[in-house]
Amino acid sequence: KKGERKRLEETGFAGYLGMPHDPEMFRKSVALLVTAKKNGQTIPFITQHTIKESEAYKRQSIVGQLKVNNVQVMLVEDNPVNQQVAMLTIEKFGCFVTPAGNGEEAVKLFNQQKFDLIFMDCQMPVMDGYEATKAIRVIETQQNLEKTTIVAFTANAMKGDEEICKAAGMDDYVAKPVKPADIEKILLSWIPEDKRVVGC
Repeated sequence: KKGERKRLEETGFAGYLGMPHDPEMFRKSVALLVTAKKNGQTIPFITQHTIKESEAYKRQSIVGQLKVNNVQVMLVEDNPVNQQVAMLTIEKFGCFVTPAGNGEEAVKLFNQQKFDLIFMDCQMPVMDGYEATKAIRVIETQQNLEKTTIVAFTANAMKGDEEICKAAGMDDYVAKPVKPADIEKILLSWIPEDKRVVGC
């Protein structure tokens, strides 16, 4: 509501978050407060807007310098050439990459190993990326597993693609051909800070 921030600041609150409660937003708000206090900075008034601004600033400030530590990635791509190019690109950031040639292989690998991130091609033989993602989400629910980030590789990047990917259970998407900057953006958005290294 209009004027709510001013009223809360005057009351002595350090910030506010909207409902329903978002655990990830809560975690980020605590991290922002702790970082500001640790660095002797002025503690900002916490809102969803200030958290997003802080995240955007951090992403912008380390573009081109990112490396990750102990990040397990599954790459699901049926075209051998595209798979090899994507693997080399992802590995440059320090990721350990496990390839899969179709959605069925991806589901089998998911049952065998824990991954931090899955890059999933959408159009593949045997089982496409949408069906594989749905199958993985079912496994997570049945086994009460933590949700794995799944990012679609899509050849179309047309309006409506994002909605189709989200409906299948995917978290994000990248248009093909995939560029290093696209991978870096995904890693900055979805890999936790404690697994990211800057300037190495």
